[in-house]
Formats: sequence, structure tokens, C-alpha cells
Amino acid sequence: MNAQIRQRAYPLERGIAWVMTFLLAGCLVITILSILMVQILTNAGLHLGVATDGAVIDSQLEHIHANVDMLAEEYGFSADAVKKIINREELMRVNREIAAWWTHLLTEGDTATMPRWYSPDLEETVASSMKSDTPQMDPQTIVADLTEMVERTVFPLRETLLTTGMDLVNERADVPGVIRSLTKLPMLGLVMSLAAAGLIALLMGREMIRSLKYYGTAAAGTGFAVLASLIILLCMGPKAMVAEASKPLAGEIGSLLGRIGWEAGLGALALLVVGYGCLILYRRKGGKTITGGEQAE
Repeated sequence: MNAQIRQRAYPLERGIAWVMTFLLAGCLVITILSILMVQILTNAGLHLGVATDGAVIDSQLEHIHANVDMLAEEYGFSADAVKKIINREELMRVNREIAAWWTHLLTEGDTATMPRWYSPDLEETVASSMKSDTPQMDPQTIVADLTEMVERTVFPLRETLLTTGMDLVNERADVPGVIRSLTKLPMLGLVMSLAAAGLIALLMGREMIRSLKYYGTAAAGTGFAVLASLIILLCMGPKAMVAEASKPLAGEIGSLLGRIGWEAGLGALALLVVGYGCLILYRRKGGKTITGGEQAE
């Protein structure tokens, strides 16, 4: 019996193991959230997928065609002819260019090649479709208004970036350096998580089966924390808030958050499954009387 008692972890070791469990959960939360943040900032595939999302393109097309109808009524050109030029395929092309430029800006800090939308056939189409019974306006003025409207729709942040944003990027902030620093957070969180997990295993060396309780608690706690973050974000309604300023931008934000939310949700569910699996295994293997007729914690 004395040999069995000596095999049990000391109370101090168990107390430190609980501290390491909370540290492990915190490090896992930091790791997961930083991975998602790095994806949002630097994942070219993610931005391309959002930019070419069918719902996003449909929202942009609806907004643009509504404005084309309004401008056509005001200036007297054929809205249908202009809509044939500003079509779905054209918006897909422009959105791809903007997504590529945006990720290149964040990773390389290159601001010299901001994409602009231009259609060589637009001015001719507007001029040839002008109604003769309406006051003639300069087609170039109409084309400029249409071009600006399209650019504001597919790239709502253009004016902000062209004014204060570019000055900050070019003179006051090392964007690539900041991004490189942020990309190190997931690895740092992972290393700290492994260190905490290893220390738990070291402390529970006398009764290794008990470490399942700490690992399960940390994994399940992390899953609940990530799910709680997603619920809080959902309750805040960022898409609805952005829609008050720009409906097309709200569509992009919604698509981006939806894709990231699915990844975070699946990761949280996986952690919950692993966590509860460890706890169930602990209850079956180590939750019974371990030594001397005493119950495990």
C-alpha cells in the first residue's frame, strides 16, 4: 500500500498542474485566434474566394445596375447598353485584381499599383445611346461618374486609402513588418501550449492517467472560449453595422466572417470532442479507486 501511495502525485504537483491547465487553455485560444487573424490578413485564397463569392458579386451588380438606371434617367443614355458592359464577368475580373492587390499590399507594402476600373467601350456606348430629345452632356463626364460609382462599389475603401491610408502606409507604418510579426503569434502560441502540456505530463509522471483530466479540461475550455467569441461576434452584428455605411462592403464582410466562422466553429467543435473524449477516458481508466481505496479527484 505504501508503494501505491508513493505513486500518487503530490498535492503541490496537482495544484501546479491546474495552473498549467489554465495556461494551456489560454495559449490554445491565442493560437487559434491568431491563426484566424493571420488568414484574414494574408490568405490570398481567402480574399479571392470572398471577392468572387456569388452573393458578393450579385450584391455589387444589383447596386451598380440600380445606380446605372438612376444615372440613365438623369443623363438620358441607354441603361441596358451600359449594363451589358458592366456585367457579372467584368465585376469578377475587377474583384480578382483588387483581392490580389490587397494581399500584396499587406504582405509587401506596395501601394503603387492600386487597381482602377476602366472600360474602353463605355464612352462610345454612352455617346451612341444618348437620347436626342434630352440636353446633351459631355459623355466623358457621364463616363467619369459611372467609373467612380463602379469603383466605389467594388472597392468601398478606395477614398480612405487614397487619402490618409496611403500616407500612413508609405511614411508612418511598416505594414509588412507588422504583418510578419503577427504571423509569428500562432507559432509562439503553439510553442507555449506544448510547453504547458509537457509540464503537465512531467508533473503527473507519478500517475500519467491523471494528465488526461487536465488535457481534457484545457481542450474543452478552449473550445467553449472560441464558441463564446463567435457568439459574441454574431450578436454584435458587424455585417448590419457596416451595411449602414456601405451595402456592398457589408456583403464582403459577411462572406469573410462566414468563411472564418465556419473554420473557427469546426475547430472549436473538434476541441470539444477531444476534450470530452479525454475526460471520458480518464473517468473510465483513472476515475475509479486508484490507491488505498481512495477516489480520484
